[in-house]
Formats: sequence, C-alpha cells, structure tokens
Amino acid sequence: MRRILFILLLPPLAACSPVREPDAPTPTPGATPPAEVSWEERFRRAHGSVYDPRSRLDREKMAALRGEPTAPESVPVAMPAVRSPETIREAVLAAARQLIGQRETHGPNRSPAIDAMNRITGVPMGSPYCASFNAWCYAAADAPPGWPRSAWSPDWVKAPGWTAASGGETPQPADAFGIWFASRGRVAHTGLIEKWEGVSAVTIEGNTSPSAEFGAASDRDGDGVWRKRRLARQIHSVRNWLGDGR
Repeated sequence: MRRILFILLLPPLAACSPVREPDAPTPTPGATPPAEVSWEERFRRAHGSVYDPRSRLDREKMAALRGEPTAPESVPVAMPAVRSPETIREAVLAAARQLIGQRETHGPNRSPAIDAMNRITGVPMGSPYCASFNAWCYAAADAPPGWPRSAWSPDWVKAPGWTAASGGETPQPADAFGIWFASRGRVAHTGLIEKWEGVSAVTIEGNTSPSAEFGAASDRDGDGVWRKRRLARQIHSVRNWLGDGR
C-alpha cells in the first residue's frame, strides 16, 4: 500500500515544483567582458559616416540618436513681422545682420532659416535663395508694399536708380543690388547694400561664399549668408525700393 500511495502522490508533487530558469553561462575565468558600444560607433552604424562634432547637422543627428532635445535655431525661422523703432532701412539691415553666418546645413540651399526665406517667395525648398534673402529681410522689417516678393534676382533691380554704366542716385543702405553674370546673360545674383563707399560697397548677401572671386560660380551659388565688400564697378545696378526709408 505504501508503494501505491507513493506512486499516486508523485504527479502532484512534480506539478507543483517551480520551473527553473536556465542558468546564466558561467564566465570563463580571466575572460574580458564585452565592451559597451560607444555613441560614435552607434552613429557610424546608423548613418554610415564618422561623427564630426564640428558639424551642426551631425550634432543634431547625434542628439536624436541619444533621444535628447535639439537646440533651437539661433535665428528665428518664423517671420517677426514687427517694425523696428528705427527707420525702415535700419530695420531691413537689422534683419539681414541676424542671418549673417547662416549656412546650408541640410543639403544644397537648405537649412531651417533658408527654407523660411524661400517660403516668403513661394518657391520650392532647395531653390536658390539670394532674392528670397532680400524678401525675407524686407518682410521682417514690415517694409511698405511695392518691393518684389520674388525669388528672381532681375526683379530686384528693375528700373534701377543707379548703374555702373551711367551712375545715378547714390545707393542707400538696404537698397537692392544686382550682379551681372556673362555666362547667364543677365543679372544672376542680388543682395542688399549695407554701406556705400563710392568706389566700393559693403553688402549682405544670401547664397554666396565669403571668399569667392568675383564672377565665380560660388559668388552666386555659395554656402550661406555673408557680409562682403564689392567694388562699385562690379555692381551692375542698384534699386531703391524704400523711398526715403522713414
């Protein structure tokens, strides 16, 4: 009877026994534990390139990889349609100065600030933006109507008041200027006069490069917004869209 009772009680005892998890492998004495993958290596695996901490775009990608919030743009991309307490010309130049140093960080002709410029003129993102830069500055300064909301650089020097060929009215701060490119057979770059000095001018321009030679491709298709000095004879024409600018 005892043997029979033992056999009958055995299954319930087995059923109530706890299920054991498989034991973790016993580490081999003297073995080196696996190294943690660095964030630089994770970046390389995710994007197929070496992380460059000097690159703003790489820093943004790394922040996204880590799940960290990215810093806001240093220049507002929303339109601050508030007129400066100074003159309209000073307000236009204040808007232009905000953008100096903005570079193409998201591909050719792209960055949050550059996209904001091109939205003002309604052209596709990635379009050349020298004329859109002018338009953004005029809109930011709440300039009176009449200026061209255009991404076509020749529009900004229609009916110029000054030309290199015949002179005319002395160019004023915040006037638009045009550069003639023989390869295009037209004005193919524009920007804003910051200061007219007679034989030369200090300018602020979008879609140019600071060290580009006059007439070079990068002079009209550069990498950002820059302050430059140009000889007056290199400037094809200048148009005053602001009147007395008060």
